[in-house]
Amino acid sequence: MTSLDIAGHPSGEIDARKMAEIASAYQYKPAGLGVTGRAWAPRLQNASTYDEAWLKKLWPYLPKDFDFRYWNGAPADQQISWPSSDLRLDLMNLAAPEHTFSGRLSARLPGHRAVFALRYASGATMPVTTHLDTVLIDAEEMQVMLTWRAVFPRTPEVRVCEARFETDPAAPQLRLNRDGLSTKQEAVWQTN
Repeated sequence: MTSLDIAGHPSGEIDARKMAEIASAYQYKPAGLGVTGRAWAPRLQNASTYDEAWLKKLWPYLPKDFDFRYWNGAPADQQISWPSSDLRLDLMNLAAPEHTFSGRLSARLPGHRAVFALRYASGATMPVTTHLDTVLIDAEEMQVMLTWRAVFPRTPEVRVCEARFETDPAAPQLRLNRDGLSTKQEAVWQTN
């Protein structure tokens, strides 16, 4: 930085949307590799309106104006579309010298995926598409942590939500296992 950016803030309480508006006028934008906290203005402005109308009509569910970007803790300049489960990672100068002499770390995710099956009260079973949602890289511990997300409606009533992990990228999401079944009710969805 070549000069100090002094920003004026109004006195008194301001809400998250107003704080985001003020921050958008800053000459310099903060940058970092950490998580943007849930209570910080860039993220909090997406949390929505929690007022008396919400409390009376919608609680405990999310408000109608809720923006799902609120759940994204990565700084805006580090957010990407859904990454593929075989994503290639290349990091420069972000690891300790004992882990890399050239300063470069490279890896490719193995293509594994999370698989969900919903078993409804009616007896029907339905696969649910998941998305690799978060790739957290800890260069100090030399670990990569992944999070998958799935969304499904509240109705019809779900009796069981099975979560499994598929290591074969070419395998179907779910397969019906019919071996040794005596009734249709015993049929269950299986993964490897």
